[in-house]
Amino acid sequence: MVSAVVRNQHGSEGERSLREEVRLTIRLSNFPHIAAAFGEDISTLAVSRLRQLLTECAPGEVEIAPLGSDAFTILSNDLSFFGMPQGHIRWLDAFCTQASGAPFKVGSATLCMALHGEWDAGKAGGAGSLPRHGGHIAGSGIAWCATYRADMAIVARVLTAINQDSREWQLDDGDVDCLIVEWQPVCDAESDFDALYYQARLRMIDRTGQKNDYGDLPEILERMGFIDHLDRYLVGKVLDELEQDPDVSLGVQISALYAGQARWWNEIRARLAGDVGMAARLVIEINETAPFTDIAAVSQFISQMLHLRCKIELSGFGRGSTSIRELVALSPTFVKIDAMFLGGGMRIEQDEQMLVHLAGLCKSLGATVIADGINNSAQRHLALRAGIRWQQGDALARSGISRRWRLKTSSSCPTRLVTACHYAGRDSQMNLQANISPQ
Repeated sequence: MVSAVVRNQHGSEGERSLREEVRLTIRLSNFPHIAAAFGEDISTLAVSRLRQLLTECAPGEVEIAPLGSDAFTILSNDLSFFGMPQGHIRWLDAFCTQASGAPFKVGSATLCMALHGEWDAGKAGGAGSLPRHGGHIAGSGIAWCATYRADMAIVARVLTAINQDSREWQLDDGDVDCLIVEWQPVCDAESDFDALYYQARLRMIDRTGQKNDYGDLPEILERMGFIDHLDRYLVGKVLDELEQDPDVSLGVQISALYAGQARWWNEIRARLAGDVGMAARLVIEINETAPFTDIAAVSQFISQMLHLRCKIELSGFGRGSTSIRELVALSPTFVKIDAMFLGGGMRIEQDEQMLVHLAGLCKSLGATVIADGINNSAQRHLALRAGIRWQQGDALARSGISRRWRLKTSSSCPTRLVTACHYAGRDSQMNLQANISPQ
């Protein structure tokens, strides 16, 4: 490859500006993965695709040069080509986000690029890097390659569905799934009526109206390096719903990998700061399907969200690697204990003892405890005996697309919504005011 000079429509080749040099680096993080699973020819075409996008999208007069086999540098002697202050960072983030979220076809395969960006703009613009979302390291062998190809196909369908929903673009063949949001309440197992909040759950529907069973989508996107796209999409959907209904409290699940670290969270913070009432009705559920990569950054993010009056939940507690020390540092509003502690069978006594222990630990730290995966009466009563009143699962209410908080009466779902929760410091006791939600 040879370097190229890219100019905007008003630019001309001549003497370079004497201003501070800007150097951006964009790397195809899943290059070795694509090479191993699809072949070196396909990975080379993916690099060519990246170069094409850079050539089309680079602002002003810049030089694009290859850096090794999987990356490019963008060089400019004029920081002003990137517009506003920190414009080079904004452009880099926007390019990596949009390019990685745009699946493209190579032969019979549809690929997605996991991109990572870094910048060095000297004293004027500083140096740094975007959060790395490269996924798991590349493997080898027939089984690994088959799994990666299958996961890539799922990621491509998810990202295509997200783009289709936002009406940005779609694949030519029209074979596009539809994303829908279902809602499942966290219920008061003692009353059958009160709902603490409703959790958003994403489902994919194909062209025939059938649900596509892709397993656990968040875990697939986490290991492939694309979970941030799903988080951004679902958070936006939940905020839209909160704006439409001033009474409901909704929960949205995000990955623990880079919780709050992506730049798009700045837009979310601004949106929440502009509507404190909406922020107070948002529950941010940090899912423990992946370990925290930077506990200090996550703790700072939680503090910012709590300052905006959002509620924070640690979801899947007990399944992941969160230690007691990290639980203390994060200080969540809610802790949702993983369903693995509700196994039943011959382990009922051991499960109950473990539940009592975990619930007591969480309550001692000031958190409200929720039992997840309550799918039968035995599990419901097991959790109640362990002192866990708030529960979620099909035994109490199944997830569905209907906004059940708008229903006045129903024999199959909670009809009263907890509309005010007053916390005394970090104490778990709440004064609950329940009323029937209006239509």
